Amino acid sequence: MQQFVIDAGPQSSGRSGHSHADALSVQLAVDGHPVLIDPGTSAYVGMDNNHRDSFRGTAAHNTLNVDGVDQADPAGPFGWKHLPEVKVNQWLTGETLIFLLDRTADTRVCPIPVWHHRYVFYLKPHFWFVRDVLTGQGVHRCETAWHFAPGVLSSIPGARSFLTTDPI
Repeated sequence: MQQFVIDAGPQSSGRSGHSHADALSVQLAVDGHPVLIDPGTSAYVGMDNNHRDSFRGTAAHNTLNVDGVDQADPAGPFGWKHLPEVKVNQWLTGETLIFLLDRTADTRVCPIPVWHHRYVFYLKPHFWFVRDVLTGQGVHRCETAWHFAPGVLSSIPGARSFLTTDPI
């Protein structure tokens, strides 16, 4: 059994206090074992806001970061300003596949918005495919983070990395 979660909804109401700057981020579990994870918020007390904000920021999630700028700006420990606009453009599901197209805009990167489109394709039960596309103007540095659960990403000397849910 596989569980794939994508954050494609709007932020919560008001100042979105318990939200993160994680639009279009994904999480994956296979046979009850976490594979792609969300880091959580660390701690609410006993640390400075900069450390806590790093856990809530875009780079701490399985999504695309443009020019090193978070998708939203912290407004204290329980609030955000400049929230991204998220919209599910298309959702198709069938007996053997699921297809999802989402988009988000980060207008703080430059005066003209940069649109992040995330395509997710699942060929049941074999594999997930995630494709990120940016549209807009100008040249930007783009980074996608993949936060793997401890122990699922391994490597063989002289070979590429691979995923496993079995202990090595």
